[in-house]
Amino acid sequence: MRAIRKFGSLGSALCAAALSACTPVSVLNSTVGSQGYRVEKDIPFGELSRHMLDLYIPDDVKPDAPVVVFFYGGSWKMGDKRDYKFAAQGLTTLGYVVAVPDYRLYPQARYPAFLEDCAQAVVWVYRNLPQHGISPENLYLMGHSAGAYNAAMLALEPSYLKKAGGNVKWLRGVVGLAGAYDFLPITGEDIKLVFASEEQLERTQPVHYARANAPRMLLLTGSEDSIVYPTNSQSLAKALKGKGSDATYREYKGVGHIGIILGLNTSFPWNKQVRQDIAAFIAEKP
Repeated sequence: MRAIRKFGSLGSALCAAALSACTPVSVLNSTVGSQGYRVEKDIPFGELSRHMLDLYIPDDVKPDAPVVVFFYGGSWKMGDKRDYKFAAQGLTTLGYVVAVPDYRLYPQARYPAFLEDCAQAVVWVYRNLPQHGISPENLYLMGHSAGAYNAAMLALEPSYLKKAGGNVKWLRGVVGLAGAYDFLPITGEDIKLVFASEEQLERTQPVHYARANAPRMLLLTGSEDSIVYPTNSQSLAKALKGKGSDATYREYKGVGHIGIILGLNTSFPWNKQVRQDIAAFIAEKP
């Protein structure tokens, strides 16, 4: 069984068990309100056109609030920060400041360019939040699918943040939703193209970088995920624990690849356990 069968696009359709049909992301975003937080849109964190992020700040934000940099998925080929209002809004209700950056996608960029972009976004957030009266010392990375891959790679391979002027020690933890962490051999022709620039493909795998003293990780997946199989999260959790690092694995029965990210949406209380587990993880002191 392949670790990854295919990747879906949240931007093209979002399917939930609670819905009778696939719902366009614009409709999904319309289910969440615009009160209780403010959004600063299209903030540049670099020089390229895709180097933009949206920053969501709760109205009653505390100076030491958790800060989450959220990376969306889409096979490293598609995605737009504007599609993830529902996810960011759900996290602001927990009191978190949320940054959602864009990053370069294939064919404009191949591995590791999108990781370099994500690292730039993290460094911008850390260095600029004090201007908003918010401490960056409670910084977390989060992502879904390919975005969870990005988050894990930045946390496990310190060179990306270092090259961008940052430090992996800034990170208090990582939350991965249905992440791709251990998917060799790559069988999908489209995914092969994304990673074609790397001759040693094991270097593209987060599990390859499992190490002692890695940032804490919460790895969430759904038992019915047929797009990025749960074995990805299981494998990374096992490898991290084997090195003595703190990794927690959670599997939600009956939940699929899209259903797990819908757990961030406050309009879908049937999957509230996702948000509860994230809140418990972030509240726990390292």
